[in-house]
Formats: sequence, C-alpha cells, structure tokens
Amino acid sequence: MKRSYLLVNLSSIDYLPMMDRWLYKTHASEVMSQIGPLLGRYTTYRALPGPEGSQDFEVYNWRMTEHWWRQ
Repeated sequence: MKRSYLLVNLSSIDYLPMMDRWLYKTHASEVMSQIGPLLGRYTTYRALPGPEGSQDFEVYNWRMTEHWWRQ
C-alpha cells in the first residue's frame, strides 16, 4: 500500500469547534463516498497542543490525516 499525509493548520484556534463539526459531519463522509473504494484505511488525528510560545514556529494545530491507498 502507498500512504499519503495531509497536515492542516488553522489560522486561529478559535475555528477549532467549527472545523471539527465540518470534518465529522461533512468532509469525512464526502471523502469516503468519493475515494473510499480506493482506500485501505483513512485515519485522522488531532494535533497535540504545542507548548507555550510554539505558535512563533508555525506548528500544526489542527489535523494530520493518513490515506492508505490500495495498489
């Protein structure tokens, strides 16, 4: 299998609740309906909050998504 990653950052952590609702209500089902048969696995993880001051280094603050593609 081949694997791809998507790293997504929010411009403001205030968008977190809205983006989580969108991910689970809309986006995940759309992805699975369109490319689900091509995937062996679809996994998404919430990024851990970085330590104080880490925003200065542009850490990712929302999601890491893995797609495991069937060959």
